[in-house]
Amino acid sequence: MADSIEHYFKPITHTFLDKDWKEGFTVYYKSTDGSQVHYLVFAQYLPEDYSRLEKIMKETDRQEFFIHENDLIRYYRQCVLVRLREQIQAKNPKPLETIGLIYPIVRRIMGDYLEYDTSPRMLRALDELPDFLCPVFKHGNIPFPALAGLTLKDGSIETHCANVGLYALYYGRILDVTESELRDLFLGGLFSDLGKKDFPPGLESKSKLEQVDWSLIRKHPSSAKKMLNDMKCYSENILRMVVEHHENFDGSGYPFGLEGDKISLYGRIARILDVFDAMTCERPFRPPVKTIEALTQIKDSMEGHFDPRLLTALFKSFTTS
Repeated sequence: MADSIEHYFKPITHTFLDKDWKEGFTVYYKSTDGSQVHYLVFAQYLPEDYSRLEKIMKETDRQEFFIHENDLIRYYRQCVLVRLREQIQAKNPKPLETIGLIYPIVRRIMGDYLEYDTSPRMLRALDELPDFLCPVFKHGNIPFPALAGLTLKDGSIETHCANVGLYALYYGRILDVTESELRDLFLGGLFSDLGKKDFPPGLESKSKLEQVDWSLIRKHPSSAKKMLNDMKCYSENILRMVVEHHENFDGSGYPFGLEGDKISLYGRIARILDVFDAMTCERPFRPPVKTIEALTQIKDSMEGHFDPRLLTALFKSFTTS
């Protein structure tokens, strides 16, 4: 039995096998016949097969194995998120501990979507995570320095997306928005750089960008919005946050050159957080900046880029936390 290349697959090793996933999944391998690529069934994995299949996959070290996107989504929903829910219910962790449990899952799902040939359906594996995160931010007292200290700074797209999503939840708390609005802020921040999925390797690490590079970069907010809009399951707030996260308050941003309150609240929040996280994460051409230094530079050296009222709210919360 085979699936064609039109379907979506992620490469896996024996370390992917999970004894806690009772439903199991199909393991595939790739077969090439001329110009045709097919994915053929190698084995059906169930927990009782763990030792046998682990041994086979270890020994067959020259063979690459794959999981189908449908099974990958089921794995996150029916195994990883179920396990997360059980951990939270059993341990009742503190707010930062809860975020620490969820953060690597967010990065893992985003990484699978961005790195492999998975469709936008992969993003639906994230649907339940706001249910865990929004109450934590709505009712918990989470200092911004502690939140920033929890996030990674490796400069990858999935880390940047996850960080902006978490920081947007913090912003929502200090602005006292509803849990529904918190959900939109989290997903809007998380999805803001999905348009970078199709960037050529090494584009963002270039020390000098050519005109063709800038043309591609300026398209990523609109391409992400179109992709999410086609899914027909995300709110207008999320779509606007995604497409407006490079709009500057003075009208000098892109893709539309919007100015002031013509940029949605969600877009104005995303603009601040996108820059903040970019500054505090590693880049090939510069070291990361410390949190307070980044906030100071945003306030003092980037006049016109940001909504001053939102900056004031962030600084006030930072100095009182």
